[in-house]
Amino acid sequence: MERLGGYWLFNLRTKYKLTDNIELFGKVNNILGRKYKTFGTFADADEVLGDNYSNRRFVAPGTPREAFIGIKVSY
Repeated sequence: MERLGGYWLFNLRTKYKLTDNIELFGKVNNILGRKYKTFGTFADADEVLGDNYSNRRFVAPGTPREAFIGIKVSY
């Protein structure tokens, strides 16, 4: 069984302070949209997926590209 491959991710985070109490922020994860796997294990697949499925390897996909923006207000 082949091993899970390594991967590099590029993320970006920024913030801008409007006043002493208000800050704008933004974040983008996985800028390049890389497809990767974060975890792998073996299990009896036929118990869940039925008799036609014989591959015992399960992998968890990594998070796709995502972006966030927001406002932080402090008192």
